[in-house]
Amino acid sequence: MFNRWLGLLLSTVLCFLLCPRNSHAIPGRKSIQLVVRGDEHPPEVLKQRNGMPARLDIRTTSHDPYNLLNHFDGPFYDKSTRRVSTAYVSTTISVTHAHSIGNLNKGFLYLIQATPNFIDATRLNPEELEVAALGGVLWGQIRGWIPPGVKLANGIGPEQLARHERFVENGEYDGRFDGLVASEAQMRLFGEPKRLSDGTWTTEESSDGESTEKIASGFMDRVGEVVGWKGKFPLMKHVEDEPTTLEKGVSKAASQQPAELVVFHGDYLWPEEVKKQGGFLPPVTTPPGPTYAIVGMDSDQKADEVKWSSLTVSTTLEFGKAAKEAEAEAEAEVEEEAEAPHHSQGVVYVVKTTPNMARVEGEAPGQLYAVGGIRWEQVMGWIQLPKGVEMPKLKSADRGKFRHDLKRVFKGELRDTVFEPNKDYHDKFDKLAASQQTINMADPAGTEEMLRDFMKRNGAAVGFDGNFPLLPPGNRITKEASLNNKQRKAVQQPHHEQPPDFASRAWQILKQSAWLTIPLVAGLALIPGLDIVGIPLALGEVAAGETEALVAVEEGAAVKMEAEAVVDEAKGLVQEAREFRKGLGGARAAEAGSDAWVERLLERLDREAVIPEEDPGWLNGVPGRVPVMG
Repeated sequence: MFNRWLGLLLSTVLCFLLCPRNSHAIPGRKSIQLVVRGDEHPPEVLKQRNGMPARLDIRTTSHDPYNLLNHFDGPFYDKSTRRVSTAYVSTTISVTHAHSIGNLNKGFLYLIQATPNFIDATRLNPEELEVAALGGVLWGQIRGWIPPGVKLANGIGPEQLARHERFVENGEYDGRFDGLVASEAQMRLFGEPKRLSDGTWTTEESSDGESTEKIASGFMDRVGEVVGWKGKFPLMKHVEDEPTTLEKGVSKAASQQPAELVVFHGDYLWPEEVKKQGGFLPPVTTPPGPTYAIVGMDSDQKADEVKWSSLTVSTTLEFGKAAKEAEAEAEAEVEEEAEAPHHSQGVVYVVKTTPNMARVEGEAPGQLYAVGGIRWEQVMGWIQLPKGVEMPKLKSADRGKFRHDLKRVFKGELRDTVFEPNKDYHDKFDKLAASQQTINMADPAGTEEMLRDFMKRNGAAVGFDGNFPLLPPGNRITKEASLNNKQRKAVQQPHHEQPPDFASRAWQILKQSAWLTIPLVAGLALIPGLDIVGIPLALGEVAAGETEALVAVEEGAAVKMEAEAVVDEAKGLVQEAREFRKGLGGARAAEAGSDAWVERLLERLDREAVIPEEDPGWLNGVPGRVPVMG
């Protein structure tokens, strides 16, 4: 990567030195007045935020958020705060690129008036033809937008968007921005990062050693008055920096699926092997390049033949489906299924969802795909099922059983009895959830580009550094190697730390308490305590109580309330859960509190839900439409 950037840097520096420097535009190119950006957020949200703020976290210490090289190619997140941090908002002169990003997130294509705080980086980042907005984009700079789902002709430019029949003008566009243009490339903000003794950053190419933050501030001192520069980044506060209540109807353009917090994954690998890999790897075994090395792919196949599924790991909300996948994967290890020994039994893993997981348009709604892979530390637990096992069925008559089992879970009676907990699970994932976006992968040629952009926005929590996959591909354990290890007894049994009858007893409990196959209950049975809280799991919302986690509310969720009421209700239930947990010491009071609390939870979960006798596969009425069995 360094060589590629070095070549671009040298060629750009040469052009920069040979050209006049008394204007904001790059000589030899028409001044950039209009840019575009594909964005998942609808206009109502951007108006509320006063535009598109840079996701700059002032606590960032592990990378330089003012460095354009970091902004283009990573790292994008701070290792200590686990948050994306950059002083720039990406825009482009390529309608095709921006439109593909908008389609990825089922979002809008925004037409934006460039201003001098926009840095023309089209020659520094020719793949995306980026124009980086230092500090952010003001709401008054947005000229208008194209709604989601509109097809555009090939070769259309930003200047033509405003004449499109589906273009919606922003009635609050500020005419004082008319005629302004982007600034020329700022080479002192581009280069290999170098840490200074005071903890700030500069670049290897900086002769005076001035920090990039000071360079960026000095640049804004010269050009930023027109966009309200007050001497401090970013131009406006990012929405995640303060609690926000969304207006009713604001999120109509986003996916209506609630944020799932737990999923299942079936695999032939046993836990010790998954740990050695660092987690679950997608089929791609080498980072992107001229060609990809994919499991089962011929050496002469080209990169454009790579499918999106080769860059993701499939997970499911259906325990039964995960169990079938685990069995099928394990049986593929041996040639004769009828004589498959014990080591052919697969494992079902309970996985904590993270923002790099999302649904894919056209795929089953119960499937979530982890872009780049799954880390071992987000695996909550697992169970190895008997070979050829028949999944338990859920019927409407079992609602009373659900109430009983749910109370047992909250009391801790079923904890660690079905799914063996992963001792390496990291509670930093507790407050995270799957992305609510639905990815559109209709354009195979743009697979890598769209998924990479998705990860730039959603991959910080799982350590995305700009490259696929998330884990070192050299750690992959193939089916052949796994089978050999098991035959030689070189890998430990999935439940080796448990009593010999753990698996059989667990399966009996599973058959008797089929509700444990719902992600909601399975997750609660593994999460110590109730601090991340089963309420948000049940409601299909992410509520953090007294934590700093974002409260996400989607109109269209099964619980029909105003956004503010949902937040208040969720927080109230969180507090009740904590009080209930504290009161478990007193038997009678705890039992009464348990009954009342579960009754209230069930009232919010599903007032009149009935599971059809003929189709036990979906729990109607429960937020998220959680599928219970395959």
